[in-house]
Amino acid sequence: MKPKNFPVVTAVFVIINIIFYALFKGNPNIFALSRDALTAKSIFLHYLMHGSPASLVIYTCFLAVFGTLFEHLVSRRQMLFFYLAGSVLSGVFYLAASSGTVRGAEVSLLGCGGGLGALIGACGIICKKVSFKIKSFVVPVMALIGFCFCVLILMALSGIASPCVPDNYQSSWAMVGGYLFGVSYGYRAMKNGEQLLARKTKPKGKKTSKKKR
Repeated sequence: MKPKNFPVVTAVFVIINIIFYALFKGNPNIFALSRDALTAKSIFLHYLMHGSPASLVIYTCFLAVFGTLFEHLVSRRQMLFFYLAGSVLSGVFYLAASSGTVRGAEVSLLGCGGGLGALIGACGIICKKVSFKIKSFVVPVMALIGFCFCVLILMALSGIASPCVPDNYQSSWAMVGGYLFGVSYGYRAMKNGEQLLARKTKPKGKKTSKKKR
């Protein structure tokens, strides 16, 4: 069976990531986000470029999964603005929270990890009652999302504690920022949805009809 609505926005972002990598893989740092080269281009385009084929495959696969889920939960327009906002704000959060250097060199941010973190955080809140079963264990989605968030926090904090950690530990701050944005959006969407449902299901007052004499 075909899905009710094809995830157009998600598919477009996945294709753009692939095209950007194919065109600029020889010089990916032209879109890299860093303190030394902070431009409008790097702020608004860093999440469309990847530093390696492995990064491209892993991130776009996760983007396809969680982007499709989120786009089916909301509208295409919401998906577009949410993903753009999450990617940009997570980059800003990365600049503010990370130490910015590894082994004495400036660290640049590439990839859609921030936007992906926003999608996972939002989906985890909106689908908080969903759980999956591993053999005899039932794992709530919220527990898995919380565990992943704690791992990212530890990775990001280890990047501050040691100047010799891998670059991807520093970039974990982008995913942390994305998670926080996604969770806040998910809670707001849940609250608005519950209020709308309450208004729709609110019993109407009984009308008293006057009897004709």
